[in-house]
Amino acid sequence: MQWMTSKALVPARRARRDSCECLVGIGCIAALALASTTAPCASPEPTHPKAPELCSNGNCAPDAAGNRTQVPAGYELVFADEFSGTELDRSLWCTRYVYGGGAPAQVRDPECQRNGDGTADQLNDELQRYVDYNSRGERLHVVADGVLTLRATKTGTRSGSPYEAAMIRSKYLFKPTADTTYFVTARVKLPNVRGTWPALWLNSDRRPDGTLNWPPEIDIFEGALNEKEDTADMLRLGAAVRSTGQTASGQREITFAAPEFNQRWTTYKAGHSLRDRWIETAIEWTIDEVCYFVDGARIMCERYAWRYNTGEPAAPAHLLANLAIGGSWAGRHGIADEKFPTEFQLDYVRVYEKRRR
Repeated sequence: MQWMTSKALVPARRARRDSCECLVGIGCIAALALASTTAPCASPEPTHPKAPELCSNGNCAPDAAGNRTQVPAGYELVFADEFSGTELDRSLWCTRYVYGGGAPAQVRDPECQRNGDGTADQLNDELQRYVDYNSRGERLHVVADGVLTLRATKTGTRSGSPYEAAMIRSKYLFKPTADTTYFVTARVKLPNVRGTWPALWLNSDRRPDGTLNWPPEIDIFEGALNEKEDTADMLRLGAAVRSTGQTASGQREITFAAPEFNQRWTTYKAGHSLRDRWIETAIEWTIDEVCYFVDGARIMCERYAWRYNTGEPAAPAHLLANLAIGGSWAGRHGIADEKFPTEFQLDYVRVYEKRRR
């Protein structure tokens, strides 16, 4: 979810070749169908969502119920939400950006709003405002049947913001060190609606003195859909590089790219629709590199340091999921209002940690 205080616009994206080769990645991330190396890179679509298999070679131990767990080799679960209740767990999540400048929070939480910040309800040139309840009083964070649904409705009442939508920001904070790496994964279902922009990403939180800065930022995925430059089989992956604070060159430094990844536009093209179906998205994050995965396939790796533009180590990251609407990227070719209300669903969000022994 790239942004700047000057509200810089996200550039147009371009398509690339169609193919999907399931690759074995770091941390024992393997193709979904372990019985066949030629299986397509796609999540199953059962009646009730179930996580795809991420581990291979017997490295994943059964859980208490006898199911194989999703923990890559050497990692331990440190944060998760399985959305098993009947409402959003607000001990885990805030529902606005960490910055200030937005409307007063509908749900007040001193962990989320501090010293005037924690209320921002919009970034870039998007057309939605993030709220807990829309102008009709409808809840936009819906938890049911083990799934969180982030809804978007065309019910906005503020000038320039005809839409209202939902987002979440984790209270859990983390960042890698020389001795600690992280694996972040979520199983999601994206809307197949022109003009929508679902995203899952990491952003730096407050410094110890309460101040904020940007970048760094890691976009686990951005799913802007304008149906021309950015189509239903595409996702954008990658971190925000703005200076030598993030990479030695001050430019993106890709160390691995699958054939389906367009290095110019940092987009992955699956060769089949990634919308209205469950897909698994993930990153493995070390102190100096990020690798991105979709449905168990390693798509791209790049060098990246979690630092401000000055080179100063950045504050720990929080995890965000949001459903933006419109703007010059997703909304370049209009918004399919006839398909509203629409939604972005999450089956689970999990963060694993691996410490050097």
